[in-house]
Amino acid sequence: MAIKLVKTIKLIPACLAILLFSLFFHSYSVLAQDQMAIAPADQETTNHLFPKDVAGLPIHSFLHSKAYKHVLEKNIIAYEKKFGPCASPRFAGRVDVARSKIPKSFPEAGLIPQWIEIIKIEGCDKPFNRFVLVGVINDVPTFHPMLSGNALSLLDMVVEKDVLATLMESEHKHASISGCQKADMIRIHDAQLLSHKQEGETLYWNEVWHISNCKDFKKLTIRFETNPRTGTQFSIHQPEVVNKSVKMQLPTKTNVSE
Repeated sequence: MAIKLVKTIKLIPACLAILLFSLFFHSYSVLAQDQMAIAPADQETTNHLFPKDVAGLPIHSFLHSKAYKHVLEKNIIAYEKKFGPCASPRFAGRVDVARSKIPKSFPEAGLIPQWIEIIKIEGCDKPFNRFVLVGVINDVPTFHPMLSGNALSLLDMVVEKDVLATLMESEHKHASISGCQKADMIRIHDAQLLSHKQEGETLYWNEVWHISNCKDFKKLTIRFETNPRTGTQFSIHQPEVVNKSVKMQLPTKTNVSE
């Protein structure tokens, strides 16, 4: 069981967190790919966070520039090769550009100009769309691909990043034990909320993360608790049996400070 402490997350009541997550993914204003016609926003926060220009170019020109499209594709493919569900992912084009009513705070810069790219990925049995949050820091775009699912941990970039780092380190070892020739071939399919409860100032919740390696498909249960005074900690619980021939042992409990 691996436990990691994150001190930067704020306490989010369970009902509010679920509402915010729903709004973030479903209340954006879609921008037509051919015209990039921006629909009027109905919140001031969205207005001032969706940029009018980037790197000296009007936002429409920037989004269509070869330099931006090149770095977008490069970053997304790098992410898909490391974390995505497809063994040989292919960038199959931009489906849409969108803006969210609930902007996200970037760990390195806070609330910055941002928008959402919806990218079509091929290479699995069926194509799928990857939502990518794009922020701008000093006229340079930074990309944050978003995992599929309704897990509460996906609401906070710091928590999501720490869970991913802890999970990938553990799963590289398990993939090697399973007999994979390439221990880095870990695929993360989605992250789903299982349950949640509020007790005083502390919020507890459980998630299931679906992952696979060269031989196995696994459902990892991750348990979280967050408190405004102590921050957030989580534990990743390995299933006892990964496949018919390999039995995993639970890792030793460890504490990781910020």
